[in-house]
Amino acid sequence: MNVTKEEFKQLVMEHPTIKASGIGGVNDIEFEDFEKSVKWMSENLKPSPTYKVESYELKHLIENSVGGYIPNGAAIMAGYFLKIPQKSYKNSLNTKLRVKYSKEAKIRYFGYNH
Repeated sequence: MNVTKEEFKQLVMEHPTIKASGIGGVNDIEFEDFEKSVKWMSENLKPSPTYKVESYELKHLIENSVGGYIPNGAAIMAGYFLKIPQKSYKNSLNTKLRVKYSKEAKIRYFGYNH
């Protein structure tokens, strides 16, 4: 999935409290980290009826896949871009997303499919 810098800038304006470290965190999110997160998440996640996956967990899986650092906030912002419902917690930088891993992602990243 392709994303433009203009779409990213608009999303940053719509969600000003999301920073690199997460909700209410510090430092701005870099477009390249956001772009990598959108690509990985669009290829490896599926909708779920329940909130199953933490943003911080996603951040680590994306890092392992792309071979470099990805901030938590990039995964959160990518979730909003992909219209994935999220819930945040009081006094937490993280969110929980209403998604599950695709069958292929379960095998590739966890070594199983159940």
